[in-house]
Amino acid sequence: MMDLELSSNRLNGTIPSELGNLMQLATLYLHNNTLTGEIPSEIGKLTQLTKLDLSFNQLNGIAPSELNLLPNLQYINVSGNNNFSGNLTFLCENGNHSVYTNDTIANASCYCCNIDY
Repeated sequence: MMDLELSSNRLNGTIPSELGNLMQLATLYLHNNTLTGEIPSEIGKLTQLTKLDLSFNQLNGIAPSELNLLPNLQYINVSGNNNFSGNLTFLCENGNHSVYTNDTIANASCYCCNIDY
């Protein structure tokens, strides 16, 4: 499986850590659901991931450091979540990337990748 699109499906609960077993996944869209809790660290196993959209859920906590293990990630959207914070500066190391946070759309650079909502 290369793409998993489960947006706007009324999903609730936490993001299953088992998603980390889908090692060939390139895009993961879980936006516009009612997912809660933290982003599981197992997301760091998805080394082929280029796009991650977790926007408009009820996620909270800190972005896991395992996101640093995603060398191909070019787009991440975490806008519209509750009390979500973290540091996305790892994106700076791989060139220009799109980072979407609450009320912010920016090309990632080392000064704009901190999120705190």
